[in-house]
Amino acid sequence: MKKIMKFIILVLSFNLWVNLAWACGHPPPPPPVPDPPPPEVWMIDHGIDPTTGMSNMWFGVEIDPELFPITEPTVCTCGIGLGGANLPFVPSLNVTSAMLAVTNMMTHEVERVDGFDFEPDSAIAGNSAGNALIPGQQWNGFSALVTNFVQPILEDNEVLKLWFNLEIDPDDIETLHEATDGQLLGFSIGGSPDDPEHQPQQFIGHKTSVPEPASALLLAMGLVLFVAGRKKRLS
Repeated sequence: MKKIMKFIILVLSFNLWVNLAWACGHPPPPPPVPDPPPPEVWMIDHGIDPTTGMSNMWFGVEIDPELFPITEPTVCTCGIGLGGANLPFVPSLNVTSAMLAVTNMMTHEVERVDGFDFEPDSAIAGNSAGNALIPGQQWNGFSALVTNFVQPILEDNEVLKLWFNLEIDPDDIETLHEATDGQLLGFSIGGSPDDPEHQPQQFIGHKTSVPEPASALLLAMGLVLFVAGRKKRLS
């Protein structure tokens, strides 16, 4: 009986030693790290323009606050893709402008980053659509020749956002909501597709409802800032 007990203890000790040796020499793989959730996409409705009769709204998504450094004039690009496969097409959709802006997440105030005078660019839209992470989206692209800029410095509650101004026929507003609410939207930002050091990078954002700015005055000031940014040119 004692011999049997000694044998059992020896076997258990050996198994314990083997397990410890394996654990020390080959640690188990760490648990998988879940992918971060896609950034939220803000939508701010500026209502109907009395001159054009079109509905205007901003779509904004947070991006990396460290912009790509440049030492010489560089083409910078960005784009937005709405909708997708099995989602409705928005016939009158026109993305009129784009800007980079420091955005306060509490007050919704925006401060445009100077140096990025984006203009619509159909080639960038086509490149984005051809490399889209989500098929079937309506893409609009923009580009700018950037000669210099100051890296933005963020204060408390501030983030760097890429903002797009959308213009649609009021009759298509419901279609736009169906194509975007609760959906993933495509975005592209970077340099020229031909620049191997700074090619455009695509990512997706998740459109959610967000509180409106505190006052109509803030909305008006923001829209004026956006329009002024489009008209300003680098010296």
